[in-house]
Amino acid sequence: MGATIIHTGATAEAKPEVAAAVFQFDTAGNQWAADAILPAYPVDAQEGTIPIICREDLALKTDTRRVAGATYNRGVMRKKDSTYLCVGYGEEEQLPDEERKRYASSFDAEVAKARLAEFRIRLDREIRVKNLVFNTTTWAGGALYTDYSGAPWDNPASNVIAQLNAACEKVRENTGMRANALICGRKAVNNLLANTGILARFPAAPAVTRQLLLNNLLNIFEDLQVLIEGKAVYNSALEGAAFAGSDVWNDDYAMVAVVARDAADLSAFCLGRTLIWRQMGTENVAIGTYRENQTKSDIIQADFYSDEKVIDAYAGHLMKIDA
Repeated sequence: MGATIIHTGATAEAKPEVAAAVFQFDTAGNQWAADAILPAYPVDAQEGTIPIICREDLALKTDTRRVAGATYNRGVMRKKDSTYLCVGYGEEEQLPDEERKRYASSFDAEVAKARLAEFRIRLDREIRVKNLVFNTTTWAGGALYTDYSGAPWDNPASNVIAQLNAACEKVRENTGMRANALICGRKAVNNLLANTGILARFPAAPAVTRQLLLNNLLNIFEDLQVLIEGKAVYNSALEGAAFAGSDVWNDDYAMVAVVARDAADLSAFCLGRTLIWRQMGTENVAIGTYRENQTKSDIIQADFYSDEKVIDAYAGHLMKIDA
């Protein structure tokens, strides 16, 4: 998910180089866990339904025996319709002519404002997705949730390998599918990399880099293929107050889940999707500009229409990992 330039209003000016600069900035420096957890799927209508294949039929036992000349037994693929409503999210940045000229010798103020607007849209979505998946109301009961706060991940002696294997087994038992992703925040990942049980699997760990450990971490587990590490930080202070950095993805929870690896394949069983209304001009964050003559300013406008949906809670198992 990146940024695309559009324009609105009679005096709007299309500037694709602004959108290109925003996209390059984002892909070069920022990684958003939401994109991997609930991959984008574009839809033509703002609201409607999408077909979902039921997990009940994924591993249904059938009798496939037949004799020569007999008809074949026929399976049934049931589906259910899941409703969606793409809500509009937006942010504007004002660029007065005086400000544009003041910064002209240092940087492109229009690009900087567009990056800021796009960043705020994406940060808001990151927080929404975190609140969806680290949710003890949706994930409740032994099949969906395990409290490991008695053996938290910030204790290097905790048996996190057994915890993760048990969570993966819950997903397999509930769905017939293997969890392919571990979802957790950066602090939780750091706790994993300091865990004595995990370090014991890498005798040369003191001499290798964090990245090398990360690259081999999931090799410990049979099922997990991808680590989705939430790194985003937001300023939790009131406007005008000193910066107070807070992790979007705290170290209280982690999840193993089946996430869609092919965003275009709607038939694939997975935790969820982000439905994006593409008829508003783009499948990404749309950056538009228009002139506001009364303030002698250009207005940079960011638009995004989406519905972040958990499709099947049984595709994930939530763990409490902090005391």
